[in-house]
Amino acid sequence: MRYAAWLLILGLFGGSAAPAAADAAADFARAAAAAKKGQRDEAMTLVTKAIESKEATGRDLANMHYFRAELYSEAGKLDEALADYAATIEIMPDFASAYHDRALVYAQQKKYQQALDDLSRAQFLIPQSPLPYFNRGRVYETMGKREQAIAEYRRARALAPQMKEPQEALRRLGVR
Repeated sequence: MRYAAWLLILGLFGGSAAPAAADAAADFARAAAAAKKGQRDEAMTLVTKAIESKEATGRDLANMHYFRAELYSEAGKLDEALADYAATIEIMPDFASAYHDRALVYAQQKKYQQALDDLSRAQFLIPQSPLPYFNRGRVYETMGKREQAIAEYRRARALAPQMKEPQEALRRLGVR
């Protein structure tokens, strides 16, 4: 999990929280701190409490659902993760990371077309990020679609020449 990103999100959340949402913001901050300490169950309890309080709205609520989706995904609770990623996307349709990370869950469930669809959306939203391209390559490779995989790995490499994973994938496929 990207805890540094969560600290940034918490800063944004705290700055925009209305007084009525102060308890939700505090619970969310405690959830992030618990997750950072490896206390996933405590983090899950606190973020769920914040969501269920109905105090948070908009971006703040989307961030809570996304955070909980990440926790569910780490815990192997994939259906729950998908539900929270969907809630995130419903609230914030331009939340690229939610599409990207939901795609990874779909791929784990062997729902490859859904994974590709979400990765395409992430590519559209963040075209300069190599991650959606690299992960589309992984999905295509898993599906046995070698040429599509190579094309995606090459796009990822072009966007981030220093990123080793696309290089390794291309080498594994016998391509330079």
